[in-house]
Amino acid sequence: MNDDGLKGRVFLVTGSGRGLGRALACAAGREKARVVVNTRRDQQAAEAVAAEVSRCGGDALAVRADVTDFEEASTLVERALAKWNRIDVLVNTVGRFHWNPLATMEPSEWRRIVATNLDSVFHMCRLVVPHMRERHFGRIVNLAAVGAAWTHGEPQMTAYGAAKAGVVALSRALALEEARCGITVNVVSP
Repeated sequence: MNDDGLKGRVFLVTGSGRGLGRALACAAGREKARVVVNTRRDQQAAEAVAAEVSRCGGDALAVRADVTDFEEASTLVERALAKWNRIDVLVNTVGRFHWNPLATMEPSEWRRIVATNLDSVFHMCRLVVPHMRERHFGRIVNLAAVGAAWTHGEPQMTAYGAAKAGVVALSRALALEEARCGITVNVVSP
């Protein structure tokens, strides 16, 4: 990105209060990045990760926001922009996994899984892309799942598989839409 690597770049990592999101936020902090740490419910977890990022030499902002809700996602982006006036890198790690065959899945369960795994990615990309366009620079990394690029279905994972395949399709289309604006979009399928 520049001669200083990630130093000073602003990372927004959704779902970074634990797990892979936390690891990515801390890795960015070790590279002296500015990191927006996000959790859906646990502000204390976000603050603990933010403190860890700071101890590693980065700068951090902890924000509790449910990114499946467009208004809360908007507030998250607004807080990041108010603090650092830009978002260079968006990493969408939020996801919900649940084993349940379609025949017994309640519509509300389907909706929760799709909202968490796909709608959250749409919300965050929709909110961040206009700011990245203004600067003619941005990096977006969306997490999918093994097999999502080939719409590989697994029993009892209909909602999850459909949502993660949607993340791949969204990412591919967005990459083509925004390449001319200096924005790259990639998918990682751990």
